[in-house]
Amino acid sequence: MTVDSMTSQRILREIREMERDQAGISEFYKAEPVDNNLLLWTATLFGPPQTNLEGKNVNVEIIIPQTYPFKPPKVRLLTQVSSQFVHADGSICLDILNTAWSPALTIDRVLLSLLSVLTDSPIFRERLRRRAD
Repeated sequence: MTVDSMTSQRILREIREMERDQAGISEFYKAEPVDNNLLLWTATLFGPPQTNLEGKNVNVEIIIPQTYPFKPPKVRLLTQVSSQFVHADGSICLDILNTAWSPALTIDRVLLSLLSVLTDSPIFRERLRRRAD
């Protein structure tokens, strides 16, 4: 599948930004395209200490639409997680993936937001919020 030039430029820019910040993000997650397909990604969220996910890895599938960044990616957990924000099929109930999506958001922000809602630690959420600012 060919990717629209504007979409591919945006995704490649996000990949470069994540690579530059590798030391910072590797603490929270790893994300990358599958077989160089810019529209299909896998990610692993690393359960932070002192949270309900401590010591666990959560696998995530990200499908990026051709209209990205104007439409949000489809995100689905491949690892079963007990959370009010996760449906039985792994789909996520997160406003930024639906009505609150903005082209200013990135895959990095989506994954950090997902990790934030999946963890039960106010301290960790505050740490993520400070990182996002």
